[in-house]
Amino acid sequence: MINLLIKMKCVICEQKIDNYRTNKKYCSRKCKAKKYYGNHKQQIIGEAKRWQQQNPEKTRIIHEKAMLKFRTEKKEQFNALINKNRLKNKKKWNARVRANQQVVMNSNQKCELCGSQKKIQKHHPDYDKPLDIIFLCEKCHKNHHKQERNRLLVEWKERRF
Repeated sequence: MINLLIKMKCVICEQKIDNYRTNKKYCSRKCKAKKYYGNHKQQIIGEAKRWQQQNPEKTRIIHEKAMLKFRTEKKEQFNALINKNRLKNKKKWNARVRANQQVVMNSNQKCELCGSQKKIQKHHPDYDKPLDIIFLCEKCHKNHHKQERNRLLVEWKERRF
């Protein structure tokens, strides 16, 4: 019996694969998984998002554990990221700190636009006035920032043309 040694390369990492009489495309399960993910990315992301929506408490716990692990294992990176953000948005950071120290949200706080009591957030219309805060629910807060971005974009286009 003759054994033929077929030399191939992994489709993903191009590492040599030495196999006898086989048409193996991948050097490992890891490379095969990368290929599968590349071909099914949207489906996998969709399934993950659905699971997160169906299991919000588990998702929160997993996220908290991951952030704790990141903070402890990569403390220097985490602090560098925080400091970079702090320096980039100094007024914003100072306004948030003062507001967190002096403005207390009570448990029955309502959104000032829609009246909802779910996921209330603080919003600074002007960072020069750190204690001038409006309370918005998460949905209204996102819409407010979206409208603000659109307004600024229109102003920029008008100035440019």
